[in-house]
Amino acid sequence: MRKGQISCRWLASAILAALLVACWTNQNRGQVEAHKGVVSCLLSQYPSPVSLSPDGKRILVKTRHEKDFEISILDRVSGLVVASDRSPDTQLSLTWHPDSEAIAFQEAREGNRQYQLCVLSSRTKKRHRLNAPITRSAAPPIRWHPEGLKLAYFVTTESRSGRIVSVNTEDNGEPATILDEAALNGDFAWSPNGDELAAVSALESSRVLLVRIQPKELKAIDLPSGTIVRDLAWAPSGKTMLMTVRFPESEFFELIEVEIKTSQLIKRLSSRGDISTPLWLEPGPSFLVHLEGFGNRVPLLGSFTQELRPVLDLTNGVHQCRILADGESYNVLTKMPTSASTLLEVRLDTKKVSQIYPLPSESRAENVTPEMVFFNSVDGTSIPGILWRSTQTKEKLKGVLIDVHGGPRLQATTEQNPAKQWLLSNGIHIMSVNYRGSAGYGRAFEEADAETNQIDDIVAACRYATDTLPGAGRHIVLLGSSHGSKLVLGASKRWSGPLTGIVITSFSSAPDDAISQWSDHRFYIYGFHGQHDSITAPSLARAGLERYLGRECFSPTNGNWEVLPGEGHQFHRTISWAKVYTSVLLLLDLNRTGLDSM
Repeated sequence: MRKGQISCRWLASAILAALLVACWTNQNRGQVEAHKGVVSCLLSQYPSPVSLSPDGKRILVKTRHEKDFEISILDRVSGLVVASDRSPDTQLSLTWHPDSEAIAFQEAREGNRQYQLCVLSSRTKKRHRLNAPITRSAAPPIRWHPEGLKLAYFVTTESRSGRIVSVNTEDNGEPATILDEAALNGDFAWSPNGDELAAVSALESSRVLLVRIQPKELKAIDLPSGTIVRDLAWAPSGKTMLMTVRFPESEFFELIEVEIKTSQLIKRLSSRGDISTPLWLEPGPSFLVHLEGFGNRVPLLGSFTQELRPVLDLTNGVHQCRILADGESYNVLTKMPTSASTLLEVRLDTKKVSQIYPLPSESRAENVTPEMVFFNSVDGTSIPGILWRSTQTKEKLKGVLIDVHGGPRLQATTEQNPAKQWLLSNGIHIMSVNYRGSAGYGRAFEEADAETNQIDDIVAACRYATDTLPGAGRHIVLLGSSHGSKLVLGASKRWSGPLTGIVITSFSSAPDDAISQWSDHRFYIYGFHGQHDSITAPSLARAGLERYLGRECFSPTNGNWEVLPGEGHQFHRTISWAKVYTSVLLLLDLNRTGLDSM
């Protein structure tokens, strides 16, 4: 890069730093005020439905405020609030009591991953914290006993394992361990009569452990070695169980039925995509499943004698079905690509569909339908992405955001994200990349997760954006979270084309190589990190970025580092995400008004 070009870049960075201070520096306690437009857009989707109670008479909704979170139990007919809880800490794993009179959930103080078990009662109108051990993951489910006197949940012991603990919610007595070796990424479930509990073993992914409660007895169902068991669903008779499994020779998770007494298995369903979350329907051998992959999660209805068919013609988006206690209907939480969440009820006999909870009355962002795209990485591997094209005129287009998820065993989906829609309305195209290692594309794709390949995939995404999105493709911002932040850093070094800036959230570690001088860079960097990040402390995260990028990376003319109060490794607060997405807009706004004129 010539000396004159470097001077222009440095001048542009200095202008950007001054602009940021002028636009959104809040002198009150040193916090940064988020852009009001994106805050308003994020909040416009709330209250948002979560689920219908087992008896079908109440609705659980959740509201995200600017700095805190609220859950409310509503009477379905009157719409009146029966009970509610508002907290600075987000309520996770929301699960109805069998009698529909309470909600169990987990929350961690200021994102510290010290999750505590709580119950909100519609009888007392209050929430209370249970006498239960802390767990460091809210990913596994909470399972109420069929009689509702106690519930079981997962308590972490090591990174990939834990134990299943039972808590009596009536007398809040001492918790009891049901099983010592349960898998963090496997399911567990009570039998229909509550006499047994099944769980995927932490020691062997092909083994399902069955624990009889009284008298205590342990037995196992062993599937072929190398099989991975994911979801469990007892049949109403208690004699068989549906499981989603991936056999050693299979690319995707399939549905099987296992006879409990003999361990005999029958393959029931396979597809190009992962089958997940089976649900039995009564009467007869009918079931609901969900098909995950290629950015969607769609519900399917089927039986052992009929082919599967989509539920309500839902073929894209991210959706979740639940069976009601009467066994005669189910509800669907729909998350379409172009609208906020809504809740539907479907009668099994008449197929009648009722909208339980309406869409928000107003939307502050345009709704753009995403498209699936595929592009070749450096070695020729086809990489999937999800592209949202801004509908703004050419004169109003600002650039492209390339969004890189964490994990890596996660995937970007097509469900609506109001913040992304807000960026689209501001003239920014968005592409989410499902790089190698992402879930939903088969075993081979997941296991081809070498870091160097993943970084190449992000570089290929930059090339695709440059070639496919004329004009805007010359102005690229990379946004990476957790593992994705490592890939963004690596791509920023390998990509030789235009790069306006990078936004790093929840940084954990850098790629193996390093950049020794900031003069090698052509972009501005934002770094956001949770105050209580349990994976990497903020000071260590910043030091790691400075080792990789150079000590000057967070000087006023080169970048900005901010520790977000009340956040852990995963950000939950509206104001936090508003800051992240506002940084993208500020980068591209200056890029159009500053760098283009130089």
